[in-house]
Amino acid sequence: MIESKINQPDPYWKDKPKLVVIDGHTIEKQWGWVFFYDSSDFLKSGKLEDALSGNAPYIVNRNTGEIVETGTAYDIDHYVEDYESKL
Repeated sequence: MIESKINQPDPYWKDKPKLVVIDGHTIEKQWGWVFFYDSSDFLKSGKLEDALSGNAPYIVNRNTGEIVETGTAYDIDHYVEDYESKL
């Protein structure tokens, strides 16, 4: 579900690379998960030039299927706490 969301075509991103969830970085909560992702090229090569920048993690609610993009201005805990305050 989340991989199809992050790999949707984007008219503003002409040469969008394949994006993948970063194994071992997912945060599991009672209500769902927080998924972190990067380009498959970066995960294979480890080269900084293949890494994304500004790629905000996604929150996925296991009960509703809701997918919420977080942000990059604050630590992920800020976005998780904000999301949890609205449940």
